[in-house]
Amino acid sequence: MDNAIHFVEGLHTTVLWREGRFQVEMVTCAPGTKIPPHSHPNVDSFEVNLNGGVDFFIDGRRTIPLSVLNRRNGDHCQWYGLAVRVLPGVQHWAEFGPNGGTFLSVQHWPEGIPMTAVGFDWDGEMTMGDRHSSRIT
Repeated sequence: MDNAIHFVEGLHTTVLWREGRFQVEMVTCAPGTKIPPHSHPNVDSFEVNLNGGVDFFIDGRRTIPLSVLNRRNGDHCQWYGLAVRVLPGVQHWAEFGPNGGTFLSVQHWPEGIPMTAVGFDWDGEMTMGDRHSSRIT
């Protein structure tokens, strides 16, 4: 698959599946990673928690609290598989705990927008480090 693996400050993404205008990216974040407030103007996505701890915010409200994700239900995190929808242009951000975290980003891309990584469809004053755009490879 072309344009399937990307690295940026504290974060690694791999496209696991792509068909038509849909794709699924697996996002793994290092411990303590902070993804600053931003939006993806063209991508409609569901973010699905897999592992680790993350405080996830949409439009200034916490949608996935780290404290709840760390609760256990047998062998699994209580909210393993929890999904939140992020509509195009909606500001969101995340802060990862001391173990980092992994989530799936299930995405729909509109016609005419090249399907790469959501990091290329980034709108925000801040970035993931000084070299955000040049580090997305």
